[in-house]
Amino acid sequence: MKKTTLALATFTLISLYACDSCPDGFSGEDCEIESRQNFIGIWNSDDYTCALGEPIQLQINEADEIDEISMNFVGGPSDQFRAEVEDNDFNFDSDTLDISGTLTGDLLVFRLFRPENNISCIGSFRP
Repeated sequence: MKKTTLALATFTLISLYACDSCPDGFSGEDCEIESRQNFIGIWNSDDYTCALGEPIQLQINEADEIDEISMNFVGGPSDQFRAEVEDNDFNFDSDTLDISGTLTGDLLVFRLFRPENNISCIGSFRP
């Protein structure tokens, strides 16, 4: 009985460490990547639909929580947004604003939607 219990305990312990689930805010094979670091910096866009054809910059910084970022438009609207990061995506949803972003390589596709006045914006950003 002791050998069976020891074998089961060892299998359970190995299974916990072999799991591909990382703590919030981390990704990678060994959970060695702080996911939000992929987004930190200033991102440039020439096709952001709410910029009326003008180039615009999006500045993304670390927020208080390990799985959050804060962002604002440089030289544009003064709104500052927070979003939760998971791997190569970030999201923020509320009654007044929905924000999401997806990072593929060095291309960030950023979306913003304001339901109260049906404003929808999208753009491709690069560092």
